Amino acid sequence: QIEAEKLLEVFQPIIEAVKPQAEEKKEISDEDGSLVLELQNDEDLDSLRTFNSESVENIDNLDDKLPSLVKKSDDITLLNNLFRGYHTIKGAAGFFGLEPISQVTHEMENVLDRARQGKVIVDDEVIALMSRGNAWIKKHFQRLDALLEDTVAPLEVTLTIDNFAPIYY
Repeated sequence: QIEAEKLLEVFQPIIEAVKPQAEEKKEISDEDGSLVLELQNDEDLDSLRTFNSESVENIDNLDDKLPSLVKKSDDITLLNNLFRGYHTIKGAAGFFGLEPISQVTHEMENVLDRARQGKVIVDDEVIALMSRGNAWIKKHFQRLDALLEDTVAPLEVTLTIDNFAPIYY
């Protein structure tokens, strides 16, 4: 048993050291639903552009695979492939500070994980929900692509984020 004060004493310097870096990378404004990304150099900009275009391709690929999931809802390989696709987007989106996209893809991962466990039956409603999530994600990547077009670093990019209703499954 470790007392809370002792834990805080040990971890507080780590939290303080990491906190400023995280705040520099991203800032979400709750007032207008915008996300501000600060890109320090051309390498950051190129990485974000590459991630953005690969993510659009990945979402298109996931969208193509979703309909076959209704007929093959017990196909673990298909479920794992879909899960990995969302997992890849989620991780990289989090790295770039695109938390809303990371959160939506996390929820979609959860749906697939529950399907793998047999806790969710994949039917037309689930596919429609996943397709709606894909459309939401793709729209935001397309917006980001338009913002990144013909820009140079360092720069601040403000991406407007639409609300996405929670995913219930």
